[in-house]
Amino acid sequence: MKKVMKYNMVRRKMTAFALGLVVLLTGCSAQTAQNTSTEGTVVWLVPVSGAKEAWETELNQILSEKGATYQVEIQEYWDGDEYDTVVDSAAEWKDSGEAADVISVHPTSVFSSSDDETEHINHPFQEMVAQSLLEPLDEYLETEQARALDDVILPDEWEWGKLDNVTYKISQYVPSYQATAYNKELLEKYSIDPSLLSTDPFENKEIFASIQNSEDVIPYLTNAVYGLNQGWWGSVGECDLLAYLTDGTLANVLETDEFYSYLSQIQQFRSENLIRFYEEGASGTFFATSCYATTVETYEDTMTVYENGGSTDIEVIVVPAEDVPALGFPGGDAGTGLASWSQNKDEAFDFLVRLYSDADIATLVCSDATIDPTYYYTNAMIARTEDGSDSREQTEQCYEDFEQYFPAGFRFDVSAVEEQRNAVDALLTINASTPHEITDLLYGDCEDLDSALTAAQKLVNDAGMSDILEEAKRQLEEFDSQ
Repeated sequence: MKKVMKYNMVRRKMTAFALGLVVLLTGCSAQTAQNTSTEGTVVWLVPVSGAKEAWETELNQILSEKGATYQVEIQEYWDGDEYDTVVDSAAEWKDSGEAADVISVHPTSVFSSSDDETEHINHPFQEMVAQSLLEPLDEYLETEQARALDDVILPDEWEWGKLDNVTYKISQYVPSYQATAYNKELLEKYSIDPSLLSTDPFENKEIFASIQNSEDVIPYLTNAVYGLNQGWWGSVGECDLLAYLTDGTLANVLETDEFYSYLSQIQQFRSENLIRFYEEGASGTFFATSCYATTVETYEDTMTVYENGGSTDIEVIVVPAEDVPALGFPGGDAGTGLASWSQNKDEAFDFLVRLYSDADIATLVCSDATIDPTYYYTNAMIARTEDGSDSREQTEQCYEDFEQYFPAGFRFDVSAVEEQRNAVDALLTINASTPHEITDLLYGDCEDLDSALTAAQKLVNDAGMSDILEEAKRQLEEFDSQ
């Protein structure tokens, strides 16, 4: 049985053209670890291949320069083995007696198998707590040493580090934003000033039309499921259509006014041949394509275009939509805490504090582009960026404008409606067997939007979306009452 993993993200089905959050993990497993506890050494377990080579030497230089009395030894404790989860590897590391002091928690992930159509959601953070692999942090957080975290971890993030009101990890989520990447060569060819482009791609219709009439390119290339995020907390509990709206309510995305407006624009673009979708096999040169960005500032980047069995890198200008953050479960509940079996907890906590409060360390961990998603295991909000963008300012603004509407620490347990969740998710996994009611709606291939939307709503509700929404509301009421 071969397991396939999809990492938690606001839209798990985004392709490589989106600035996705997928990483291939191939490192040392607990069974092959040879490290032993050494005085003056903090062992940091990281579920990321390449972390030791990328970070360890420079990290220890920074620690030495700043007066730390220890060095850090990085161990990659999970190799992504198809029969072991990250929690299994951590447990085996502990049971084998291998030294560990600080442990980074892998994001929530969704597993499926080639011979099993159902998907199962793994929650490493909750499972590590259940197996007593993480040390409670509340007593440590009362110390003077922890004051360094006061100004660099936003209030709601502390709630995401808790289970049953006990703190086990630290994290600091930096939200991404919906964005549009424009072909730089075509912008220059037609003397289009990027600063004059609207952050809403649909408002650039006239420019798309002019490119279509002059070039053999796709005016706007996107994902059919991209519009499911409209600036709310989407994919709650890994349920693709379940969103927590900014008015404080849970809803089926297909039943919201915002998504209806989005579909209207898709339908209009489709009727004028201005849009194509990755899911329908579209590939080749594009003028504009949807993506995600971790900054609200316009910037240059490189994207890969796949065409005729090959690939080409092209230069793009990325224009983020700062009013549409891609909100989702913070890092899939990733973060970093203390290993419960550490024999060196004082120094381990000192390093944990530095990991999330020291800008030099954060910049180091975030700077290696080959390791993704690096920002789960440090504090990207305080890391210095090459373009000078201020992650702290934009993150604080995002909390103020959007994240305040989501109850920090609320985790939707889908176990009671797992069958329904899998059925609904399968409808949104666009392939040859996807019902036409879904593809007609998402591709804009419909004459009457209201009729098409009604048909799609019936399909997902028959699959169990109504049950999912009802159960989520019940759990939210219970959460709020506590």
